Amino acid sequence: MGKYQQASSIAASSSPTAQIPAGGAELRRFYALLQQAHRYDTKLERASIRAGTDMLDVSKVISQTLEHAPAVAQNFDATAGSFGTELGVVAQLIASGMPTQVYGVSLNGFDSHAGELASYAALLKQLDSGVTGFFKSLQGVPQGAQTVLVIYTEFGRRVVANASEGTDHGSGNTAFVVGPSVKGGFYGDQPSLTQLDSNGSLVVTTDFRSIYATALEQILDVDSSVILRGRFPGVPFI
Repeated sequence: MGKYQQASSIAASSSPTAQIPAGGAELRRFYALLQQAHRYDTKLERASIRAGTDMLDVSKVISQTLEHAPAVAQNFDATAGSFGTELGVVAQLIASGMPTQVYGVSLNGFDSHAGELASYAALLKQLDSGVTGFFKSLQGVPQGAQTVLVIYTEFGRRVVANASEGTDHGSGNTAFVVGPSVKGGFYGDQPSLTQLDSNGSLVVTTDFRSIYATALEQILDVDSSVILRGRFPGVPFI
């Protein structure tokens, strides 16, 4: 993900990788190639060419799997744009039984410092349309009930306007977690709009690693401390 791709989303399916459909020889080969690529990544200097070749093979397997998989209804309207197109591919891969447990897509355009009233309204409408279409596309798909979407941003915006009547980079923001298994509601303390940090940003009240830890432990069933290099209190949205 690029440095200034501010709004991103991850679709995490809790389906274990061992659940590969009967006759899924291509999926087994795909998973084996992913494991090989991971091993090569730790020895990149010696195996970059081979890893590149294997990743090309992976892309071919994905293409073949999508080509022969049952079609998933694409319930995205025009406002979802390319963001909806990417989520549509993810929905198809999830429904196809791919052993991949985490997918990532990005929605760009938030790194602006002026004219944000109109641009942000359009971007948030695109985000809303894409997320709505994604879960509509997974309705009736068994894996859909286990799919959780985490929406986060790399950086927030400051509260006080800049000289261009826009906002500059800040440190606090909101994360959204969406899915059939998610317990809806607001989590964490409401940040103050008047008691800001030294840069004019919202004071963070929930460590983002707590959100990651919850997703890792409760959705993917992995030890979050290994990935986050420490223990962080969970957030009870699952």
